[in-house]
Amino acid sequence: MLVLTAPGNANGTGNALDNLLFAGAGDNVLNGGLGNDTLSYAQAGAGVVVRLSTSQAQATGGSGVDTLRNLENLIGSDYADTLGGHSTDNSLQGLAGNDVLNGGDGNDVLDGGAGADSLNGGSGADRYVFGTLEELGLGELADLIYGFNAGEGDRIDLSALDGNPLTAAREAFSYLDGAAFSDSDASGQLRFADGVLYGSSNADSAAEFMIKLLGVTDLSANDLLV
Repeated sequence: MLVLTAPGNANGTGNALDNLLFAGAGDNVLNGGLGNDTLSYAQAGAGVVVRLSTSQAQATGGSGVDTLRNLENLIGSDYADTLGGHSTDNSLQGLAGNDVLNGGDGNDVLDGGAGADSLNGGSGADRYVFGTLEELGLGELADLIYGFNAGEGDRIDLSALDGNPLTAAREAFSYLDGAAFSDSDASGQLRFADGVLYGSSNADSAAEFMIKLLGVTDLSANDLLV
């Protein structure tokens, strides 16, 4: 793997390996070359707006005016970002901030990270990844998934989450469909109602987090990776 970092204006091209390129604050021309390449704006001082679908120079906002070619994956900043993929498979990672991720065509992986994120995989079998309980919330702090299509193979990936953090081993969540959380111990339970997936990670019957699914009226256990 080649790692390219430049604080100012950079004209960088990757090799045939899977490269990781860091966009500096200057105006960059970044070409991933062959391989499955990732461009990171993790060092940006403000939110960025970046699309992989154009090879034209684009003003990113929080970084410079960047020209991007042959890149498959994007990592945003610690601020509110808008990240867009292209017509093949992409991985989009928002990090912190209230991010907007649009996968476009292809089988995409979307991970909003912390913040109240809006996630749209577009067409294809997309995976919506949630890595920690801390990045999830309730109400206005909840993430929103729109364009979820189980028929195309979309999945909500909660496999990294611990359904009961009070035990030593990781416990997978169980799905109750539309049933209420248990009154005796609701640890590690998921339920779906009125377009919202609710999760409980402790004993009481109140939800600790929710994920909104716009336009979705039915969700099955097969739509979840736990």
